[in-house]
Amino acid sequence: MYLRHEGFECIEAADGAEALELAREKRPVLVLMDATMPGVDGWQAIQQLRAEPDLRGIAVVMLTAHAFEEHRRRAEAVGADAFLAKPVLPDELARHIRQLLRLA
Repeated sequence: MYLRHEGFECIEAADGAEALELAREKRPVLVLMDATMPGVDGWQAIQQLRAEPDLRGIAVVMLTAHAFEEHRRRAEAVGADAFLAKPVLPDELARHIRQLLRLA
């Protein structure tokens, strides 16, 4: 709701498989990915995004409660462009998104 209020167009997915399906269909510029989801988790979904030539250019922010350094390294290893540990202040999230969109 906050991101929509800030002017971002948002699409929501219930899990990693749906996120991949929507990415193929809608071709978003950026994806916010949680790590822990049913079925295809966020780690796997990012790996699959990066493996598909048409999707690998999508910026990905891993947004997760897994806040240890090992999780940050894992997010980087699977191809996340940014890693944010929950809880994240809405303004901080919007700032990271804008920064990645400028780079995209």
